[in-house]
Amino acid sequence: MSLFRVIPGKLFFSLLAVAVLLLSLPTQANNPPQQTLLQSTVERLKTDGMVIATDFGQRRWLSSTPRLNLMHWQTNADSFGANETELVLELEFLNPAQRRLVHHSEQLIQQYQQLQNLQLKLTASGVIRELFWQAKQLRTELAYAEQVVNQLRQLQRQTQSLVEAGERPAYAGIIVTQQQQTAQSQVAEKQIALQQIERLWQQLTGFNAVPTSLDEPEQAQHATPTHPELQRLQLQWQLALNATQQSIAAEKSWGVNAGYKYIDAPNQSENQWGLGFSLPLSFSQSLNASELVGLQQQQNELNQSLRQTQIRLELDIVDAQSQLAQLKQQHQSNRQNAKLSQQAIEQLNNLYQQGQIDTRLYIDRLLEQLSYQHAAQLSQIQVKQAQAFVNQAKGITL
Repeated sequence: MSLFRVIPGKLFFSLLAVAVLLLSLPTQANNPPQQTLLQSTVERLKTDGMVIATDFGQRRWLSSTPRLNLMHWQTNADSFGANETELVLELEFLNPAQRRLVHHSEQLIQQYQQLQNLQLKLTASGVIRELFWQAKQLRTELAYAEQVVNQLRQLQRQTQSLVEAGERPAYAGIIVTQQQQTAQSQVAEKQIALQQIERLWQQLTGFNAVPTSLDEPEQAQHATPTHPELQRLQLQWQLALNATQQSIAAEKSWGVNAGYKYIDAPNQSENQWGLGFSLPLSFSQSLNASELVGLQQQQNELNQSLRQTQIRLELDIVDAQSQLAQLKQQHQSNRQNAKLSQQAIEQLNNLYQQGQIDTRLYIDRLLEQLSYQHAAQLSQIQVKQAQAFVNQAKGITL
C-alpha cells in the first residue's frame, strides 16, 4: 500500500520532482540520529510559497485607528458673532471581552502553526518511510540477483569441466552462459534502481546514505481522532467562530473623545477643553441575516469535510491493517517454502550430477528454489514495511 494513496510509480516521480528543487542544498554525514534525519527532511520540504510581505501587528488596546477631527465655524455677524475652531481626538478601546477574544485567537493561531509543523513532520515521515523501504527491498533484490549470478558462475565452471570430459554436450555450456548473461543484466538493473533511490534520499533528506534500520514507534490504539488532518479541520472552525465573535464585539468598543475649542468673539476670546466617553448599550451577540447564513454555511462545509476526512482515514487504516495481515500470512507460507527449498536444492544437485536431468531443466528448477528463499526474505521486509504504513495511516510520525 502506498503511503499517499497513489500508485508507487506516480509517487516515485512526484518525489523525483520535489528532489529537483533540492539539488543545490548541501548534504550531511551518514548515520544521523533518527530525529535529526526527520528534522532535516522537514526543513527541506518547507517552501516559502505565498508569503506575507507586510509585517502585520496585533491590536492590543485600540480597536480602530485613532481619528483627529478639525472643525471651524465662521460667523457672518462680525459685530456680535464668534468664530469657533474645534479639534477632537477620537479613540476606540478594546473592551475586556474583545481583549479575551484577541488573546484566544493568538492561542488558536499558535496551535494552528504547531499543527502545520506536525503535518509537515508526518509528510516527512512518509517520505522517509517510502524511500527507506524501497531501498530495503531493492537491496534484497540486488543480493538475490547477485546470488543467482554466483550460482550460475559456479555452474558454468562445473559444466565446462563436464563438457571437456565429454559428459555434457557443448550446448549445456551455451545455456549456462546465456542464463548468466541474463542474470548479470538483472544485477545491473537493480543497481541502477538502487542508485536512483539513494540519490533521491540524499536530495530529500540531506544525508548521503540510506540507513540500515528505521525505528518505528510502538503501535498505538486506533488513533484516528488525533490525526493532524482532523485536528486541522476542528481548529479551522474554532478560528472561524473566534473571528465572528470578534466581528460582533467590534461594535461594542469603548470610546474616548478628547477635544479642544477656541472661541474668538468681538469682545473676548476663550479656550475650552473637553473629555467624553461612549459605551455600548447592547450586550447581546447578534448577527444579521447574511452573516448568520455565511457562518452556518462555513460550519456545514467544515462538518462535511470532517466527516469525509474521518471516513477516508478510517478506510486508510483498515486498508493498511488488512494489507499487514495478508503479508504476515504470506510470510508464514514463504518461510515454509524456503525451508523446503534447501532440501530440494540438495536433491536437485544430486540429480544433475548423476545426469538424470538436463542443464536447462536444472537451471529452471534451481532458480525456482532460490526464488522461494528470496520470497521469504522479501516478505519479511514487506511485513515491516506494512507496519510502518499502518503508523503513517494513523498519523503517527517517526
